[in-house]
Amino acid sequence: MFKVNEIKSWAGKYGVSVKKQGEGYVWFSEGKEPSASCSIEDVVEQIFNHITGDKYKQHQKDYKSNES
Repeated sequence: MFKVNEIKSWAGKYGVSVKKQGEGYVWFSEGKEPSASCSIEDVVEQIFNHITGDKYKQHQKDYKSNES
């Protein structure tokens, strides 16, 4: 499980803000509309994709293959 303060710190390094909204969280970068409210896990995946050009699934695949 992700700690929200750690995610906010990590995202901030890339110019992305994370805020609580209702039951979930939204993220946005300067000049962009906020995302839809979603779980913190989904926020992490979306921000990672934003930063890396949609490489989240490849990263997870590589990570799991390196675990073995």
